[in-house]
Amino acid sequence: MEDSLRIWSKLELILEDLYRTQGDNVRLPNDIGYLKRAYERVERMWRSAFNAAPSIRLVLLAEAPMFGPKETYFYNPAAGATGFFSYVDAESIVGKLPATSRIISGVRPRKVQMIERLTAAGFLVLDLFPYSLKPNFTGMNYRQLCGTPAYNCLFRDTTKLHLIPKLILIKEKIVGVPKFVFRYARVRDDIESDVRDILIQNGLMMNAGAIESIHKGRNVDRERLLKLLKER
Repeated sequence: MEDSLRIWSKLELILEDLYRTQGDNVRLPNDIGYLKRAYERVERMWRSAFNAAPSIRLVLLAEAPMFGPKETYFYNPAAGATGFFSYVDAESIVGKLPATSRIISGVRPRKVQMIERLTAAGFLVLDLFPYSLKPNFTGMNYRQLCGTPAYNCLFRDTTKLHLIPKLILIKEKIVGVPKFVFRYARVRDDIESDVRDILIQNGLMMNAGAIESIHKGRNVDRERLLKLLKER
């Protein structure tokens, strides 16, 4: 795959166009440095988790990391679990996580345990967008963009650089029938057809069926998730 810095240089041009067309060019100089750092950090952590996966049974499609000053991200061992995917959600799949969630030597042992066990179970989180836009922190955020043409354009403009290279990697580790599910209905409602087309084109989805959203209200539908992971 292309070096992440070269990829970022292209992603940065798309980001600049987004800020320009959405009328928030003033915020771009402040945001661009943060978004670059977040991108590089997230890429390293995702690659580490992916490389550790012996196989992949289910891919949970997320929008993008919230990140921010606390570096909140599913695969960040120093960040706690969140409502996106909690420790209780993980325990419904991999059993009790007895390690402490306090930071020790720069990481949270319970989060490390959570990542390792979910990865061993064939569970992988994949972000659809490369930018860690965060409400009340960056000039743009996904909530204000969703439901607009800009949201869909941003996804389509970044897929070749961000999503498709990861899908190519994932395809090599898939076991059984590929399973992709959205975490949130809002994201599914906006870009499901685009995501489905990409999965079909890359041999990861065999039909034009719908991609479900694995939610129960704002929470994860744990029973459904466990059932999907166990299916062959």
